[in-house]
Amino acid sequence: MELELRPEQREWCRQASLLLKNKSSHQAKSEYQELVTLQAQELLHSSAADHPHCRSATRVVLQGSSPSFINANFITSNAICGGQPDSPLHFWEMVVQCNCRAIVKLTEDLAGEYFPLRPGESQVYGRIKIINRSSSRSINDVTRRLLQVECDDQSFTLEHWQYSWSDFGVPKRIEPIQEMFAALYKLPPGCSYFIHCRAGIGRAGTFVTLDHVLRSILSGDLSVVNISHTVARLRQQRRGLVETDEQYWFCFRAVIKILEFLMFSAQPKTEVKFFAGTRQVEV
Repeated sequence: MELELRPEQREWCRQASLLLKNKSSHQAKSEYQELVTLQAQELLHSSAADHPHCRSATRVVLQGSSPSFINANFITSNAICGGQPDSPLHFWEMVVQCNCRAIVKLTEDLAGEYFPLRPGESQVYGRIKIINRSSSRSINDVTRRLLQVECDDQSFTLEHWQYSWSDFGVPKRIEPIQEMFAALYKLPPGCSYFIHCRAGIGRAGTFVTLDHVLRSILSGDLSVVNISHTVARLRQQRRGLVETDEQYWFCFRAVIKILEFLMFSAQPKTEVKFFAGTRQVEV
């Protein structure tokens, strides 16, 4: 998979990388404890009726559905972050309503999935039909599915990306994250994308943070290298994003590694190639 960068974008990557390298793991863990304290103070003043993660101000409100609630929040940029869908019908209504063109699933396959697992299979959820058109796995062990969505007179294809790591943990390698970020970055303007794990705060929160930081840097906004402020800001949109100090420190390491890749792997025509070869597999 290829990602083209302009010269000024590579320079922003260089500057951001230098700023991030000034942080030690000890400093990062201290910052994370401050975030934990802030969250605990907020919860003391929150209503018992509040959802533990889904903030009312940014939550996705389903139109024409009863109930209208779904455990998902709009996050800065075009991302939507949430937990494993409880209701496939409501989930796909959200996808259609919000013009989602990609899904990132950061868990293993679970019983009662919200999509057909095998190519050629289809599933109907109310007025929405989902068809699995293809499935492949990259050398980074990222599964990519093409799902066709048919709803009334609409029909479109979205990319479904899946890569799992342990709950409360971090990925063993950066490359899978890099591959999925590149795919999302190339989505057409105006399209949203949904990122989820099981609860929608740890693994999903880590990926959302990385996605937001990298996008911001590539647009020239280097303020996001203050990861503590960035996570605090994202938590104003969905509570508890980035669940452990290990995930918080991973955000630093992953951003630095990806920025370095972007800087030093640039081709003569300012083209950066991500490692994302594929091999067809049974899934």
